[in-house]
Amino acid sequence: MHGISIFPGMGYPLEDSLKYLEEASKRGFTRVFTSLHIPEAGSTLEYEAEAIAQKAASLGMELTADVSKGYMKKMESMGLKIHALRLDFGFSPEEIAELSNSDRFKIQLNASVLDEGSLDILLSLGLDPLNVEVCHNYYPRRDTGISWDFLKKRNDFFHSLGMKTMAFIPSRSGKRGPLFEGLPTVEAHRDIMPMVSAQHLMKGGTDLVLFGDAIASLLELDSLSGIRQDVVRLPIRLLADEAEASAFLSGIHHNRLDPAEYVIRSEESRTIKKSKVFPINCINRDVYSVTIDNNGYGRYEGELQIVKKDLPADPRVNVLGSSRDGKLLIDMLGPGDAFEFHILKDRM
Repeated sequence: MHGISIFPGMGYPLEDSLKYLEEASKRGFTRVFTSLHIPEAGSTLEYEAEAIAQKAASLGMELTADVSKGYMKKMESMGLKIHALRLDFGFSPEEIAELSNSDRFKIQLNASVLDEGSLDILLSLGLDPLNVEVCHNYYPRRDTGISWDFLKKRNDFFHSLGMKTMAFIPSRSGKRGPLFEGLPTVEAHRDIMPMVSAQHLMKGGTDLVLFGDAIASLLELDSLSGIRQDVVRLPIRLLADEAEASAFLSGIHHNRLDPAEYVIRSEESRTIKKSKVFPINCINRDVYSVTIDNNGYGRYEGELQIVKKDLPADPRVNVLGSSRDGKLLIDMLGPGDAFEFHILKDRM
């Protein structure tokens, strides 16, 4: 389950925002995040927010609105159909506990700063944990995002209480102003492709991944469509002919249960060989290269590998391409883990 963000009053043409909702919905995105109190937002915020909320509802998408205490009454007067309110600054513990018992919406708390002590106080005041989600921050200023390890620890804690978690990834094509540095939760994701950062968040126990920026490209939306928790999708930039390489890359592969130290070995590749493999691109195997053994390797012909350290050229080994863009995910592949390839045709 994935989502997008839309920011009324921030200079995006309303028509583009509504079209973006449609395109995301077509690709299986089910959640929408918006903020109703960005300091830089202009006078069109309320009008655009109403139109966005109506469009999201018509598409069956659930809307989360980030609000401050000062904007709460104004938001209620707008009559927006809201799935959840993300409570920003200004709310007392008593007010948060009371809002959590509303039958009109869920509330979201800030997963990045809510600690056990604060949560204990809220629970003692009557917080309904079944009506609460937790959502990490996004960080517009470069170098200020949290670490993946910290995110995972926080997610594990909230899961122990039965709460769902959310976090953000940046777009590389539609960065939001005024800084235009991307809107990630985890700093390491700021400059990498969304397909990778989304799966990295999922590996850290994040239940719902949202684009923080608006508006992500259609290629970026497509790259997240259908990603699964149990199969790692790896981007690859081809050096070989696409039609030829696809025969070896297609389908789901599994890292061997007796994993090699220097390479990921596909269990399936030698059993699904499509045709005789002749030598091509027998070049240096840089780290994260994807290779296929050719007919010079005898019974190993057809074995597909992902290289985990720089290895020299071998006339018996063809280099199909590079999955360096997916290194965060490759480094996490363990024995028996499933993976598939996504051929990159354009920059994402």
